[in-house]
Amino acid sequence: MNKYSRNIAAAIGFGYCAVIAGGGCEQRPDPPQPSALSEAVLPAVAPVIAQTSSRGQVDAAERFTRIYASSRFTAWNLKAEAAGADCRVLRIRAAIVLDISMAEAMHYGSGAYDVYTGGVQQFCRDHSFRGAVYTDPTERVFPFETVTQQEAESLTACH
Repeated sequence: MNKYSRNIAAAIGFGYCAVIAGGGCEQRPDPPQPSALSEAVLPAVAPVIAQTSSRGQVDAAERFTRIYASSRFTAWNLKAEAAGADCRVLRIRAAIVLDISMAEAMHYGSGAYDVYTGGVQQFCRDHSFRGAVYTDPTERVFPFETVTQQEAESLTACH
């Protein structure tokens, strides 16, 4: 069982306790331990939970591509995809060469770059992305929010 399964098992165990106790349990100095049931069920359920989560991110990225394809930026041929180990990075590929000021204007929704109200930053918030990365044909990357330059350079797409 991996660390995520243990955390989910502990949360399920605590939630069950809270329901039985009528809304709460006594504070314990040690964290709740997973039950035998959660040890057996969670490994089977975790991939389904992860797949559902990544599907939502992939769908949101496709929506972003459609929004910008029908905007004043259609010539930029912006293509978005969910990326990263957690599928919570919005990677935006442009068919034109970008500079940091262009990426910032899109990200923060400045002036004419405010296609989505509040910019790409707001789109990320609305769709549970933890950050965005802009790339161009020269392979330069411009990461925003919690995405580091190192992570941005090694992102893989989610499907």
